[in-house]
Amino acid sequence: MPKRFKCELLAAEEIGGFHPKMLMWRTRANQYRLLVGSSNLSIAAFESNHEANALLSISEQEFAAVRAWISEVRVACRPINEGWLRQYRESTSHSKQTRKQAQRHVSPLQVPSSKGINARLPWRRAKQRAFGQIAGKLRRAVGLCARAKITNAQFYDRMCALWGDHTSRFMGQGFQIRGKHAKWQQVCRSLDTILSRAERIGPPALDAVVRAELDRLAEERNAARRSWLTEMLCHYFPKSYPLVDAPVVGWLRANKYRAPRGSSEGAAYIDLARKMRHVVASRHNPHIRDLVELDFAVWAQSIIKKGESLTYYDNYNRP
Repeated sequence: MPKRFKCELLAAEEIGGFHPKMLMWRTRANQYRLLVGSSNLSIAAFESNHEANALLSISEQEFAAVRAWISEVRVACRPINEGWLRQYRESTSHSKQTRKQAQRHVSPLQVPSSKGINARLPWRRAKQRAFGQIAGKLRRAVGLCARAKITNAQFYDRMCALWGDHTSRFMGQGFQIRGKHAKWQQVCRSLDTILSRAERIGPPALDAVVRAELDRLAEERNAARRSWLTEMLCHYFPKSYPLVDAPVVGWLRANKYRAPRGSSEGAAYIDLARKMRHVVASRHNPHIRDLVELDFAVWAQSIIKKGESLTYYDNYNRP
């Protein structure tokens, strides 16, 4: 698969009795085709079973309807990578897979949890609520920079005035120095595109937009794409997209997390986002409600591992 699509190989683990097999595409002449049948990617299908498949011509409206259904199904699917494949065992019966059986493929990302971390989660929630005070103004500044109505330097000054020392901010203070000379128009164009598209399409379809924009910024070697852009995504879409910073990278390494081999940067980010959504949805830690709070738990754990007390950082976390 092309590296930008590595995150799109998924397993429908959370859907009981899920059994469709189909391939759908649009031709260069704008004709729509659907291949549907009984073939599985299994040993029996290739070696012993008799399989039947039908090739159909469908309308543009039918094509769109199936695409919409796939977007809904994707929410209940898990990304497939080498680790998932190592755990996979082909079924020996036709019985429906139970939820307990499906859990064996869940990515083993462990949620940091302790009495001290959980007690401070309301502070992070308050910081996220505080972002609402500046979200609209920051959005307007992003749009102006994306359309070259203001310069990189002007955007940087406006952004720092709004968000640089705002109580909602997650990342450390070193950003002001590193980010002063970033190519803000590029990254603002990406964020503006994502925010604009989010008003017209649902969260599953938005993943493709986020992936494409991160890949574009990676090709342009834009230094703000990881820390600043992912923090903005985490603020604007707290249930969908994570912040990627040093504590998160360390947490992933400790959990032996791997994106599918050969993934583009955008594909790896979407793979991570989907896994973190499942971590939150699994409710193994009922205190964590979204990716903002999961980020805080990861950050707080990194402080504890350094041998430092969270009490020292209480003023930083208090809105």
